[in-house]
Amino acid sequence: MASTAHFNKADAQKTPPLPLLPVDNEESELTILLKTYLKTKDIHKIWDAYRFSEEAHHGQS
Repeated sequence: MASTAHFNKADAQKTPPLPLLPVDNEESELTILLKTYLKTKDIHKIWDAYRFSEEAHHGQS
């Protein structure tokens, strides 16, 4: 009989979620996803756009 994987909430809590922001670092959730289908130079363009928009909107709430 095949074994079935069971979701264990305690196991899920052992690993903290990846940070979403800031996106312009190697460990962000977005960057890890982008690495699956983009070249490094294209990821850096996204980081540049993020930094540009962050600076443009700094101080806004």
